[in-house]
Amino acid sequence: MVSRLLRAALLSVALIGATTTAALSATMNYLGSWLSTTTYATGSVIAYNNGIYYSLKSSNAAPNRNFIPSSNPTWWAQVGTVGNTILSGVVNPTSPSLGQVGDYYINTATKTMFGPKTANGWSASGVSLVGPAGPAGANGAVGAIGPQGPAGVAGPAGPAGAQGPAGAQGAPGIPGMATLTNLVQKTWTSTRDYPVGSTTSYGPTAILFDGRYIWVGSHTGQSVSKIDPTYGTIVGTYSTPGLVADIVFDGENIWASNWGSNTVTKLRATDGTTVGTYTIDGGWAHSLAFDGTYIYVTIPGADKVAKLNSSTGAMVASFPSGATNPYGITFDGTFLWVSHAYSSSIIKMSVNGEVIQTVATPSANSYSAFDGAYIWATDYSVNKVTKINPTDGSVVGNYSVGSTPTGIISDGIYVYVTNQASNTVSVLRSSDGTLVKTLSVGSTPVDIAFDGASIWTANLQAGTVSRR
Repeated sequence: MVSRLLRAALLSVALIGATTTAALSATMNYLGSWLSTTTYATGSVIAYNNGIYYSLKSSNAAPNRNFIPSSNPTWWAQVGTVGNTILSGVVNPTSPSLGQVGDYYINTATKTMFGPKTANGWSASGVSLVGPAGPAGANGAVGAIGPQGPAGVAGPAGPAGAQGPAGAQGAPGIPGMATLTNLVQKTWTSTRDYPVGSTTSYGPTAILFDGRYIWVGSHTGQSVSKIDPTYGTIVGTYSTPGLVADIVFDGENIWASNWGSNTVTKLRATDGTTVGTYTIDGGWAHSLAFDGTYIYVTIPGADKVAKLNSSTGAMVASFPSGATNPYGITFDGTFLWVSHAYSSSIIKMSVNGEVIQTVATPSANSYSAFDGAYIWATDYSVNKVTKINPTDGSVVGNYSVGSTPTGIISDGIYVYVTNQASNTVSVLRSSDGTLVKTLSVGSTPVDIAFDGASIWTANLQAGTVSRR
């Protein structure tokens, strides 16, 4: 199209006088082929039937539209003729409207030339522009060595080698550590209690295992202690601004709820450094849960649950707990389960605070746990635990335990329940609720943890933790 426009411009110079050419060229605007539906302004240049025409006039009152250029000299002045050109595309030319008589066309995909176009259109076959293959050239020089390629995939493992000689016998292990075999065979060894401060200053209220260390929250001691489970030694004790009611681990930090204040404290697990203390809404902080992103805190005095950003500590929401005096809280991977100390029910709610279901229990319940399939709640005033299907909230069963059940945890096979008034732990088989074993522990066990081999209890009145 550019060649055709240049040709038209050259023809206009040749056919029109110098004065006229100067006047026209100042206003020329080439618009391609003439269309009957287009309104052309003065100075518009179009192609029609091999002619190049210039629009002589046009206005709002008398627009230049649908005046055939070759038969309306008052509207159009012929200023040249359209020259021939070579068109191209990736398919053979078939449309009669493509090109002018005398034009050629090259199919760039097949390297074939068609033309010249006649009044009857394009020919069906063309002439190949590809010549015969030339003789093979001489071999080029050897190129430089390329960079080393990536390592290949590992080959299959070779056959096992011969067994080496037996090594020397190792030193005796630390006595008292239960094993998973002990648990499966329902026998327990190692009865050890470890002091956490003294009975007059410290009262262990919460306990957890972070994968390496046991952590104990102290109520009257206003602190969190880190214990090496191998030796039972205290690695460090870290102060908190309130009476610790509960602790939870977020994968990097220990969070402690400060009973007696409306705050929670975040401690770095590696060294116990206080990362921050954060205010919650409406009352004293009690139990904690973590869903992978947010920390949830029950607020008994306000009948609420607070939701905190675990990265910043900022409270992002506070919503009603669904009943009176919310106490324990558990996350099952999708929903929150909130126990209430003054209500014979446990509330299933979304992480955004929507109450999904209220499940009736035999009495008010203090804490709950998730065994990977079911929710278990401690019914402390009737000495039972309730097993709940989390999908539909149906009660699977109620099972008798010791006096005043409080803390509860599961290893996926067994459910462990601290009995606060009888100083024992009830071990139930999670599949059917059968009581497998009752273990004696320190005075007033209120919370429990499992380290993969042993259970640990926080003994409020004894000022100790028990390993069994």
